[in-house]
Amino acid sequence: MGHADPAARRPEPLQPVQRRCPPHHVGRGGSAPDWKATLSEVLAFADGLPLVAHNAGFDMSVVRAACTAEGLPWPELRYTCSQVIARRTWKLLSYGLPYCTDAAGIVLDNHHDADADARAAAPGPAHRCPA
Repeated sequence: MGHADPAARRPEPLQPVQRRCPPHHVGRGGSAPDWKATLSEVLAFADGLPLVAHNAGFDMSVVRAACTAEGLPWPELRYTCSQVIARRTWKLLSYGLPYCTDAAGIVLDNHHDADADARAAAPGPAHRCPA
């Protein structure tokens, strides 16, 4: 399993999206690649396969907003949301990532670290879906 660099610089016009993100999610990218280069890496990484994210609707809104801010067309990405799968699979107190990974027996180290969250969310659907 691979992952894309979560430290890409966000385009400046993303202020509304940034206000919805906790401070530790924003502004990590001083020397990070720009959005166009990062998007190119994500598309190459996905290679037409579906991506997995927890609360994928938010992640896709950020991708669309970044593309709009940079004047890029929205990419055609296939994706699935581990949170939606969890809601259809279990009755949990909460469907936040820590609850879902616990239910799936997946270790979540350092929640809210983009890399750690991605590593924990990606195998989740495989644990929930019959072969």
